[in-house]
Amino acid sequence: MLNIFSLLGPSRCGKGAIIPLIASVKNFELPFNTPDLDWYVDAYNYGDLTSDALCRLSANYLLCYSWYGHLGRHINLRPNDYYSQQKMMPHINLSAKHNKEDKDYEFENFANANDSKEIWNIFQWDLPTDIYEKFQKSFPINTNPLYCYRSPYYLFTSWISSNRVKRSNALSRMFKYDSTPKLKRIDLCQQFENARNDNEVSFIKKLGTYKYHEFKFDEVTIDLNEEARLLKLIKENKINASYWSKKDMLYRFEHIVTNPEKFIDYLINRLNIEFDEKLLKEGIILMDIRPLDKVIELDIKKVEDTLTNLGCSEDVKEFVIKEQIDYINDL
Repeated sequence: MLNIFSLLGPSRCGKGAIIPLIASVKNFELPFNTPDLDWYVDAYNYGDLTSDALCRLSANYLLCYSWYGHLGRHINLRPNDYYSQQKMMPHINLSAKHNKEDKDYEFENFANANDSKEIWNIFQWDLPTDIYEKFQKSFPINTNPLYCYRSPYYLFTSWISSNRVKRSNALSRMFKYDSTPKLKRIDLCQQFENARNDNEVSFIKKLGTYKYHEFKFDEVTIDLNEEARLLKLIKENKINASYWSKKDMLYRFEHIVTNPEKFIDYLINRLNIEFDEKLLKEGIILMDIRPLDKVIELDIKKVEDTLTNLGCSEDVKEFVIKEQIDYINDL
């Protein structure tokens, strides 16, 4: 059986906070940071792929890239990236990985290691709940999903600060599936949409961690189309969170970064894994452990003022505020 760990959740949900922690698990690989699986899921959500086609494509992709990871062919080696092999897994012998032969006997070693859970490949993707059910029934792949759940107000404003909606519909550097109908040479530059928040994070070399800066929305407004897409995002996120929570496959971002030890205990108990204590300490520093008031907006008046300044309609403001209050109460 192929054994993987699936990090789930929408863009900007906080999955990145998990990576420094799971990188310290003794037999985990680094996550694959490729958009391919999400493109398949987008095609399925648009009606361009059947569920059977998505299952087969995803199954082959997961197997192929897990095998590539075993051979060291798909490793993030850029030292300045947030999660690179050198930064998070300096103990890995890259030469030994790259020197493995693409031979039958090595594939048998790979398959046996998966069967015994000696190897855990990590994938970040948007696994639909119905596809997960099909995987469980039809494929020898243990996907081990974990859904990262984050406050609705943060998702709403973070998608605005990162210009996510417009960048999804244009050929920005995200290269989203949505933008492909507009793939014409004459207007590639006109389609490009920039992120607004490129300077929201700065690296503190002395501490080996990052400092997060609050985005200023003073000169930002949103239109009706952006508003509608963000409402859909919040509703979808809540529905998916409910599904994964019932399976004990959900963890809130706020709980991860305020109490990583409890989250680590959850992973140990659920997956029967072992952490490298030295790497784990470094991972917690890199993740940047913070108090609750630094990771979620508790000031509802500030929430209301920000939404007003963004030009949100009254219905949208009431909805987001109610969802934020409910989320805080559930914490």
